[in-house]
Amino acid sequence: NKVINLNLNGIFLVAQAVGRVMIKQGHGSIINTSSMSGLIANKPQEQSSYNASKAGVIMLTKSLAMEWSKYNIKVNSIAPGYMKTELTKPFFDQGGEMIEDWMGFTPMGRPGTPDELGGIVVYLASDASS
Repeated sequence: NKVINLNLNGIFLVAQAVGRVMIKQGHGSIINTSSMSGLIANKPQEQSSYNASKAGVIMLTKSLAMEWSKYNIKVNSIAPGYMKTELTKPFFDQGGEMIEDWMGFTPMGRPGTPDELGGIVVYLASDASS
């Protein structure tokens, strides 16, 4: 419940709040962060609640994009792969079988970093992505 509440219900509640404002103003752009884990079943870690929550974000995004397009509101999501964040840094630094598996599934053989997501977020927020 904690994972679903944070990852899916949290995005729903924020979208609901900002959506009201954007509908009144007649435009807006929402960019949700999902995960590749919303599209695949991860290995070797077992994380059904995380995967389901991120898949929910993808479908929520698609549904809101359809429903709110009439208000000139764009709703998109990004689905990053394995990322080296403050939360995952200790796992990457320690290494081991899980990290070896992850990097074996990753074409560039390295984790992404949060700064690498900035360009796509700026693009999706801009008029260029209309």
